[in-house]
Amino acid sequence: MPRPHLERGAIMVKVFISHRWAEGEHDFARDLKKKLESYEDITVLLDEYEMLPGDSIKDWMDDAIQKGCDVFLFVLSPHSLQSENCLYELDLALQTGLPIIPVFIRDCEIPENLRGILFADFRENLDLPFYLVNRLVRGIRRQAERFQQNRPQTHIDDSAGKSVKITQDAPPSEITGKDGARMVLIPAGEFQMGSDDGEENEKPVHPVYLDAFYMDVYEVTNAQYALFLNEYWKNPAMAERELLKINSSYCLIERSGHIYKPKAGYENHPVIEVSWYGAAAYAQFYGKRLPTEAQWEKAARGKLEGRKYPCGDDIDSTKANYNHDESRGVKDVLKHLKPVGNFPANGYGLYDMAGNVREWCADEYHSGYYSRGEWDNPKGPGHIIIFKNDDFTKVNTSSLRVMRGGSWYNIHYYLRAARREWYTITNHGVGFRCSQDITP
Repeated sequence: MPRPHLERGAIMVKVFISHRWAEGEHDFARDLKKKLESYEDITVLLDEYEMLPGDSIKDWMDDAIQKGCDVFLFVLSPHSLQSENCLYELDLALQTGLPIIPVFIRDCEIPENLRGILFADFRENLDLPFYLVNRLVRGIRRQAERFQQNRPQTHIDDSAGKSVKITQDAPPSEITGKDGARMVLIPAGEFQMGSDDGEENEKPVHPVYLDAFYMDVYEVTNAQYALFLNEYWKNPAMAERELLKINSSYCLIERSGHIYKPKAGYENHPVIEVSWYGAAAYAQFYGKRLPTEAQWEKAARGKLEGRKYPCGDDIDSTKANYNHDESRGVKDVLKHLKPVGNFPANGYGLYDMAGNVREWCADEYHSGYYSRGEWDNPKGPGHIIIFKNDDFTKVNTSSLRVMRGGSWYNIHYYLRAARREWYTITNHGVGFRCSQDITP
């Protein structure tokens, strides 16, 4: 019988359904398979249809989950949470980095490693109504597209008369931005954002999924920013928004007419006295963006999830530039601000993610934002900036924007990876670095 005409997705998707063979749950899984496969772009792996007598159950699960599917559906019930096979499959999917969609069919406790992921709820609709199945399909397609974009793809080339498997290269681990800055790849995946030991605005700790992206290895320097200004100053946006407080005694860039240059000896120091607009203008000009708050925190943690600082649970003056809280006058800035890259890099190879200067993020600040529990590439509350067509200039001057990382004059508490700060205008402790999408 031909499948009904339903909207087809952009890619072919293989879905694995993990469930317990108990009390009607297998019937639900079998019916769900039929509903999902009525969409021409979806194929479902279900053990009774795939396994043959004599097959090893464990080997089949390993192959199907690690090599054969794009999305993992976990049927949630008290029975599945007590099933050794179901829990093994879930653990394998987590280790493999598969997108996981929980499917509720009976009341039960949500496993800790699935909290924060929006589930499909069929508890009152075991007959699988179309509107719920269609919503699930949209979620499957979205997660599959992201997963396939972030793993190597294979193709068959038979031009030589035989099949040869060709593997498409994964995104390079390091690139050079249009501004000449080194950027490293921050891989796709989930991390735990926030802290339960810090301020109220850092709570609760919650899971966040981010697509892969690139991050500047170093903070933007005076030399880089002066070059940008020399190429950009005629842009109308510059007249509308103050990009750099050039007349400030703290500013380490000077101007003669329309020519900008770093003050002697400070070429490789991080640029300061930059407004959020100034950071955003630089990012857009070079086809980049300011990192979202979530991107910044994941990058800062440097693979050390749950630790206080980018370097671990302890920090001292050999690991970051901080704790120089004197009069904060011009002499103190010149004395204590350090060139970029003067301290050890974190686990991703990023320098100065703690201390030296605080860094602007793209997001609007809201103290209770984490309570929303946004999981999928969160971009903050309020209007989202995409850093195209000067959209950053439309942000109101009264808007609070997020800053991260702490500064040369802060104590260690302000250097924690989860620490959130905010500001509306420039001061002598604010700089920035850029991020970039895999496909800008």
